[in-house]
Amino acid sequence: MHREHDEQTGRINKPPAADGEISIIDLFLIIIRRKWTMIGVFAVIVLSGLLYLLVAGPVYQSRAVLVVGEVGEDGLMENPPVLVGRIKEKYRVGDDSEGPRELPYLATVSLSRQTHKLVELIASARTPEDAQVYLERVVENIIQEHTERYKSVYSAQRALVEAKSAELNELNRKVQQMTDLIDSLKASDSTQASFLLIELGEVLERKGVLDKEYRELQIDLTLKSNPSKVLREPTLAVKPASPKVPMVLSVCVLSGLLAGALMAFLVEFLCNARNEIRRQKA
Repeated sequence: MHREHDEQTGRINKPPAADGEISIIDLFLIIIRRKWTMIGVFAVIVLSGLLYLLVAGPVYQSRAVLVVGEVGEDGLMENPPVLVGRIKEKYRVGDDSEGPRELPYLATVSLSRQTHKLVELIASARTPEDAQVYLERVVENIIQEHTERYKSVYSAQRALVEAKSAELNELNRKVQQMTDLIDSLKASDSTQASFLLIELGEVLERKGVLDKEYRELQIDLTLKSNPSKVLREPTLAVKPASPKVPMVLSVCVLSGLLAGALMAFLVEFLCNARNEIRRQKA
């Protein structure tokens, strides 16, 4: 394959590859000829990215983790998935149906992967302090709601334990009375004493069941009752969460190079097509 020198333009014209194929050298020469087109497109895209970074401004995030409380056999204060759904609805998390939300706002609410009792919350704002303060208010509202529920349920459970305790004391008193009565009837009326022994056995059986229920309730109330609390206080961010400057610039550079190359090839194709039409007319 040989090259010809164009005396009018001073360019080296390379004949097309066989069978209409375009070689890498052809593509490289096109980019060299259309370098200013490529540079222009590249500059526009990179400048657009820089303008976006200037206009968007930094957004900081604060993160907090809550532990859902529980009370004895009643279990968790609130079903964690239900709690997450309720918070999302209340603070319009991910909902722009009524228009874009203004900062600060609650960005995400999710369950921890470690355990279903942990709920993670993330708030966004223009400054680290605003994000932290906003999330503190959200967390405070949730804890306050759960504290009121905890007190109510805990009081009901405590009343149930006290009722079981009173019933158990009454059975103990009844057992003692029946035991004394049986002892006094053994000599004078053995038949009556036998009937009382059968009844005493039923009372003792009832007392055993009640004693077991009482101990289980007491253990649950003592060891398995914990109010909802903040496991991790709202954090104070040291760097913005978005926009991610390195990623934005990398995408702009790569997009600029690709778009510039494509535009250079398009311009070359259009120029060649126009020249071909002119030659045909001539």
